[in-house]
Amino acid sequence: MSGVPQPEIFDSLPYYDNDLELYPILKQKVEQELARQPKPPQTLHPLVPPAPKLFAVREILDADLSLR
Repeated sequence: MSGVPQPEIFDSLPYYDNDLELYPILKQKVEQELARQPKPPQTLHPLVPPAPKLFAVREILDADLSLR
């Protein structure tokens, strides 16, 4: 080699968690905790403005956008 120190490479395998399959009680606890969580709202907050209409001034661009 040229005497220039090469950078260290830290390589690892991806992490795979299978604890829920190994310990069924954990899966039950996770499902209970998820059931306790509040459901996300189905509507936007009233102060969120409506989505802007793109190309409102240029009808041909608006028509092209609606085809996609």
